[in-house]
Amino acid sequence: MRKGIISIQSELDVSPDFPPEVEAAAEMAARDPRLPELDRTDIAFVTIDPETSQDLDQALHIERSRNGYLVHYAIADVAAFVEPDGPVDLEANRR
Repeated sequence: MRKGIISIQSELDVSPDFPPEVEAAAEMAARDPRLPELDRTDIAFVTIDPETSQDLDQALHIERSRNGYLVHYAIADVAAFVEPDGPVDLEANRR
């Protein structure tokens, strides 16, 4: 598989490394994300992923309600971390 990835990277002229300005923008976004007004960290979300997964970008919470079940579904908020037309966005689109 590694050979295949290296071949695709070569074919598309994509390095596994990122330019310094992209790394800096990603580090800054991780330190200070633009979070939404509504904070639902009070909900005990879980992900349904393999144990080795590092892509935990979707989660859910299910609880009984009077008429059945209430399902909360959460998905990663890319906009909180990636500024439109910023270094990370431009590099992602280039790749």
